Amino acid sequence: ASWEPSRILQALKLDSEFSCWEKHWDDDELDAEAQRNAMAAADDAMDRIPPELGSLDGLTNLQKSETVLHAKVKEILSKAGRLSVPFCEQEVIRVMHDGSYKRLHVHLDSQNLTLSQVRLEAPMNGLVPDVVCIAQSSRNPSENFTLLIEVAVTHRVDAAKSALIAARNLACVEIDLTRLESRQRRITVDQLQSAVIDDVQGKRWIFNPSLARMAKSRELDLERKDQELR
Repeated sequence: ASWEPSRILQALKLDSEFSCWEKHWDDDELDAEAQRNAMAAADDAMDRIPPELGSLDGLTNLQKSETVLHAKVKEILSKAGRLSVPFCEQEVIRVMHDGSYKRLHVHLDSQNLTLSQVRLEAPMNGLVPDVVCIAQSSRNPSENFTLLIEVAVTHRVDAAKSALIAARNLACVEIDLTRLESRQRRITVDQLQSAVIDDVQGKRWIFNPSLARMAKSRELDLERKDQELR
């Protein structure tokens, strides 16, 4: 008790086994850094509801997760500027005049598309696709076409909507995210972006006008051959 403070401090040793920090001068800065890291980790794992989605009260945790996933995919598509799409094919069949069956096969290979003028949920005369954009094919850079992109989290494009898209001769690709659940329990934003943009396994053409034109041409070929038989 008779020591000067400087002598006490000089002799003072903290035993790490029996001492801990109650408060530290870097606490506020470290708390803020931890909060930023936690928010970044939650965003990367899509475990946080983005403010732009508003309140999702009334939804189950699964429904909230699906809503966040759906929104993140649309955000990825709006910024990526590219998309890999799968092959598509169709069989043309005709019963000929002599009773024989003729089958012709039309096919378009998978390809890479460049996307521009991307819009999210833009109304189109009774249709509200998740994404609508202008696409340019790597196989035919001189040709641009309107492309609809549908994102299936729980509900896929039904027959009525498919028929309406075909009737309007609009190219449409569906990205099915339900398969991701069977591959792994959690997925990061980077993994999701790779699956959405580069992977073609979970995609299908709802309607492809180029394939439809090819099929129509083959139908006319078969019709001409049938006329020859007649």
